[in-house]
Amino acid sequence: MTYYKIGQGEPLIVLHGNSQNSSNMKKIINRFKDRFEIYAIDSRGHGLTKYEGKEYTLEDMTNDTVEFIEKLNLNNVNIIGYSDGGNIAYRVAIRMQDRISKIILLSPNYSPKGMNKFFMMWLGIASFVLTIFSFIKFVRDVKYRVLLITRDEHTEEEDLRKIKCDTLLIYAGIEIILKDHIESFKNNIEKAQLERVKVSTHLDLFSRTKAIDKIEEFLIKKKPR
Repeated sequence: MTYYKIGQGEPLIVLHGNSQNSSNMKKIINRFKDRFEIYAIDSRGHGLTKYEGKEYTLEDMTNDTVEFIEKLNLNNVNIIGYSDGGNIAYRVAIRMQDRISKIILLSPNYSPKGMNKFFMMWLGIASFVLTIFSFIKFVRDVKYRVLLITRDEHTEEEDLRKIKCDTLLIYAGIEIILKDHIESFKNNIEKAQLERVKVSTHLDLFSRTKAIDKIEEFLIKKKPR
């Protein structure tokens, strides 16, 4: 798995969204590189991290991240994850309660049912068209990324209750995640706080200064410069 390491301090893993790579998270990386040891990861099938050429799941990507943390023997880990990166982050927090300190989830979801139905309908049509042309590698790659969004990997509210670390949830003013779904995260994670950045969309939330300010307040709270 390709990753970029910068800075010193507590470990901070940064996970990008679907069809992105670690370079998309540069504003977040630049904000925290002087206070944390940052590991900016290219997730499976994204950026410079290759995959085996077959369909993969969020659970596979979670396994990759868990193995990464174990291999580097990281402890007191903080994770920032945007969209699918957030979906990986909370799964890691469920599985590694003894190693995770804080997680920041930017526009996550735990089920396709929690997303705007028109957006999901559009993705369904896109997936059908992509399947027709999936003999082309580039098209097949895109199809696998769409499936990361549309596939139900059966995370339930009871799974969210297993998250014991401090958790910051940030959502955009214009979202593809339904309001009830957002509130379900807040209601089922014991130490969760919910913030909203009004002037933002799901697509640009990770780069919004106000979102990064909220992350900084949450991460740096009571930490000396």
